[in-house]
Amino acid sequence: METIVSTSSPSSLSQLNERRNSGIRAMPNPSYEYSKRNNKKIRSKKQAKRHESLCYLLSLFGNDYVNFNEDEDDIFQRENILMDQESPFFKLFSDDQKLKIWLDFISKSGDKQDHLLDQYDIQMIQYESRTVDDREPLEKAHECFCRIDKNIRAIYKKEHSLICLEKYESEILPLFLCTNFSEHCLSGIDCPFERMVLHGLSQYLNIKSKSFDGENGSKHVILKCDNELFKLRMPPILLSEYVRKRFF
Repeated sequence: METIVSTSSPSSLSQLNERRNSGIRAMPNPSYEYSKRNNKKIRSKKQAKRHESLCYLLSLFGNDYVNFNEDEDDIFQRENILMDQESPFFKLFSDDQKLKIWLDFISKSGDKQDHLLDQYDIQMIQYESRTVDDREPLEKAHECFCRIDKNIRAIYKKEHSLICLEKYESEILPLFLCTNFSEHCLSGIDCPFERMVLHGLSQYLNIKSKSFDGENGSKHVILKCDNELFKLRMPPILLSEYVRKRFF
């Protein structure tokens, strides 16, 4: 049986030795780095992703605060993380219960993590909807007033606008609060000033309004409550009350 021996030229060997001695190395694949805890090579994509996430988290503390424990399963000892200011990560690692929840979360698959985050967003929306707004009514009313077009706001500084405003408040509010319809139409509003007052009131109430011409040439205004519940959400105080307190 003939044996084939592969030989290399002296020049090739010298180039290889120079390459090794120069310290040139191929870029290591992060998926195949060795774990510092148990010296085992990381071979799966899931392990590589966790390893990269862990390295990133530990890099936020710096080398002075990191302590790998090879005997225990703990990634680090939080007693050795001494920071002058309490960052969110410091608070997380200082609370055993929160740390346990965090480690349980990062150990789950990506799909389960996304599902938990989606559920959290839903719960936060529900919580915020139940939370009572403790701000002053005038402050909240001011936010509603800022929704009104700046060209319309100026007309409320005129005292005679209050009469027209109170008139439309007494007409519009019962329509939306006492009926199940989300759309109503007011006819015969031919005065441009009154239409501006009405449009401003609609913007304050966060409902849509649009003027159009009727069959006989008169002006009509259609009002539509177009939020997710199709119901009017009343501001803390009436627009007429806010205008009276602010401008008069």
